[in-house]
Amino acid sequence: MKKILAIVVCLLFCDLIEAQEKRVIKENFENNTFQWDEYYEKNYSCGIRDGYLLLENKDENFIVWTSVEFPIDAEGNFEITFNLCPEKINDETWFGILFDFEDENNYSKFIVQEKNSRLINRRNGKESISKKIPIILKKGKEKQVKIELIKKSKKLSFLVDDMDVFTISKEVKYNTFGCIIEGKNSLKISEVTIEETIEQ
Repeated sequence: MKKILAIVVCLLFCDLIEAQEKRVIKENFENNTFQWDEYYEKNYSCGIRDGYLLLENKDENFIVWTSVEFPIDAEGNFEITFNLCPEKINDETWFGILFDFEDENNYSKFIVQEKNSRLINRRNGKESISKKIPIILKKGKEKQVKIELIKKSKKLSFLVDDMDVFTISKEVKYNTFGCIIEGKNSLKISEVTIEETIEQ
């Protein structure tokens, strides 16, 4: 009886594995796969250079961002990895990612600086801090930083350089994501990787 039960469980598990497919898409900015917007103003810009997307902000009071629709189901399970290289990491400027972006007045962002991280929700143009968590991110220039957003069911996990920062319960409705810098800084995005679990 135990053998039969074990075989049935094994078959069900195998069917479950076969019923899921993982799709991986990489953006390395050679072909502008997702069609990121480019713009150039006196004090800020966003443009694709030699194999990376560059955000530049020359005014400490500005916020510069870019966003684009990803070809995923926002309500499904996915992992998104951003490989970022800020000009500088300090305790004055912030950089990070946008997600669940409806419009410029309604979105969420996960931003980091030297030793700190914040999850901020913007609704109807007003921002509120949802989480403030210390992280291990040292001051420096031109340092690679990896930010991962992992969604499983209604749980969102945030990782910085492979270290768990926090996990929260939060729905994601919109499939527009992006990157952001706050303060006088620049940010190179060298690669974005999307892994989506597709139910068969």
